[in-house]
Amino acid sequence: TKALKDRGVTAIGRYYAAKGSKRLSKAEAQAVCDAGLRLFTVYEDSGDPELTVARGVRDAGLALAQARAIGQPEGTAIYFAMEHLPSGYSKLHVPGIKLYFEGVRRVLTGKYKSGCYGNGSALDALLDAKLIDYAWVSASTSFHGTKEFLLTDKWHIAQRKIDLNWQ
Repeated sequence: TKALKDRGVTAIGRYYAAKGSKRLSKAEAQAVCDAGLRLFTVYEDSGDPELTVARGVRDAGLALAQARAIGQPEGTAIYFAMEHLPSGYSKLHVPGIKLYFEGVRRVLTGKYKSGCYGNGSALDALLDAKLIDYAWVSASTSFHGTKEFLLTDKWHIAQRKIDLNWQ
């Protein structure tokens, strides 16, 4: 983490997930913070979850448990990935995406802020419905609504503007 800070990195995004090696550990979170870097988290198993309230409740419950286990401060954001690769979500998916985030909000409200990593049409609809607090727009500008959404002031993180090659 010191090497990243020396190169100008100010924040690191890491994963929560149902299982697997990509999950953020308490030791890693502590190392990032000890190095003076900011940390943000995103829950992702596949980036294409079942679009139901029940799945949103399930995923948010897993993210909540992991956030508490690593000591993520309450009131900070947990993003949830909505990718639907290879072509992204369309407006036809928005009702289901809203259901998923209704479940997320049920679990996180009063504990953590909710965010979404996704394309423009999904983010715009979720913000308008007040189902997320933060929008992280993906780098996939060919996905539905992303180019238009990047032109607004609604997003909080734009992947195209933060991805750098650190090799």
